Amino acid sequence: ETVRHALQALRRREGEACPEALVALLARQSLPERWGIEIYDVVPRRVAWAGVTMPVGTIPNTEAFLRQVQVELVDDPPWRLALSLWHPVVDAEGHALGAVRVLELLRWQMPVENLYLDTYNQLRLWERELGVTVQLLLPGQTTPADGQAAYTLRALNGQLGTLLLGIPSPGQVLRDAARRMDHLLALWATALLIWALIGMIRWMWAARGSPQHLLKRAALVGLAWWGARYLLLVLDVPNRWQRGRTPLAPLFDPAHLASASAGD
Repeated sequence: ETVRHALQALRRREGEACPEALVALLARQSLPERWGIEIYDVVPRRVAWAGVTMPVGTIPNTEAFLRQVQVELVDDPPWRLALSLWHPVVDAEGHALGAVRVLELLRWQMPVENLYLDTYNQLRLWERELGVTVQLLLPGQTTPADGQAAYTLRALNGQLGTLLLGIPSPGQVLRDAARRMDHLLALWATALLIWALIGMIRWMWAARGSPQHLLKRAALVGLAWWGARYLLLVLDVPNRWQRGRTPLAPLFDPAHLASASAGD
């Protein structure tokens, strides 16, 4: 309602600055990272925004602009790619006043990467989850190459783009199956190791009535605990289940379990 009243005021008084109520409304919005909201009048002229911004794309040049909800992929080559949704704003009589645009960045390539600047790519995150290459083509871009499965992405207003998924080779499928079996065996070995350590601790504690026997058993448990540490390094546990995943991956790096003693 605030957006509608603000756009009505701008239409009545052309050239006036954006109403304070609209600025305050956007300032109160708690947007997710890499998201943005923009308010446009019928020109279309951007009158207010919060978060990320992108080029307007092709939707304002279509006949359906300000008539229906429209979605497209907007490219800002070579650095950014975003999903853009336009929602028309109309008055009580159905006359167009402008539009609200919502943006979500899918790719943000930094020209320089360091501690404070880092590239974000949603496609790479999908690749990590699916285990195959993922590529997104905008309408009119190059057709898919061999070895890729193409899926057309459609929105309410037509084709959104083409999603390309790499088809793994038979050898890759076998390697993935072997890797999953390796992970399962490592899980069972780790569970067995934990069970054995718990049993040894209980066996040590059973001798608490005799300090001499307790000391001997504690020494054996200490050796077993030290051996378990090296066995976990050999099994690559738990780093094998956290590799490449932030923010916990550095904590599970085997290098963090190493020490200067015993030649580590």
